[in-house]
Amino acid sequence: MHIWRGYWHKVAVCEGCSGTGSRDEDVAVVDYAHGGYITTRYANCSACEGNGYRGLTEAEEEQLDAMPSVQ
Repeated sequence: MHIWRGYWHKVAVCEGCSGTGSRDEDVAVVDYAHGGYITTRYANCSACEGNGYRGLTEAEEEQLDAMPSVQ
């Protein structure tokens, strides 16, 4: 669960960045003299857009709704 703008949202931790919001990404660098190369940079996670969490899939929501709740 996540609170955003005063509302509870059902979310899951992003598997791409493990909830940190950023990760290493490979980036192509153009080098006309030597043909270019690939380097690594630290950037926002593209899977969760830097939030560290993602929305649930329909199957995950059904599993969550089927779980007994504590009252």
